[in-house]
Amino acid sequence: MNKHQQQVNDNFIAFNKLLPTILNDKRNQYALMKNCKIIEYFSTFKDADKAGRLLYPDRMYSIQKVTDEVINI
Repeated sequence: MNKHQQQVNDNFIAFNKLLPTILNDKRNQYALMKNCKIIEYFSTFKDADKAGRLLYPDRMYSIQKVTDEVINI
């Protein structure tokens, strides 16, 4: 597994642990994540990705939608 995929996997595990505590306040927003921490929330995936690319040019980040629906992209 490459480093980027490991970052995504680790962030996903951390996100799922945090989800019950953020779901009501942040529902349908997009969480920009790095090193298993939520960096910031955005109203669109595009805005989250734009911020991620600016902050982390190596693209070692992931984005999760705050929802209780299962989404595969």
